[in-house]
Amino acid sequence: MNYFYKQPSEVFVIAVDFVQRLATGETITSKTVTAIELKHNADKTSTVIDSFTIDGTAIDIKVKAGTDGISYKITIKAVTSGSNTLEEEVIMYVVEE
Repeated sequence: MNYFYKQPSEVFVIAVDFVQRLATGETITSKTVTAIELKHNADKTSTVIDSFTIDGTAIDIKVKAGTDGISYKITIKAVTSGSNTLEEEVIMYVVEE
């Protein structure tokens, strides 16, 4: 599983690329992104996800905020032009340095 670190005040974009899982000519047609706080298993999507967009074979996710010392599991689902549903998960560790 992929992971990254951020500080609570940082706001930046991460990209989750599905290029290796798409068939030739297949595209991403829709996407969903959710974020769960791992400590309490609580939905924190609106707290830590600012926005997300399709960028070719990737989904760009703008992350924000978060609580120091808390980890979040971001789940990315992509539906493709071939009627496939692909899913990736990324752990975001929030640490004030």
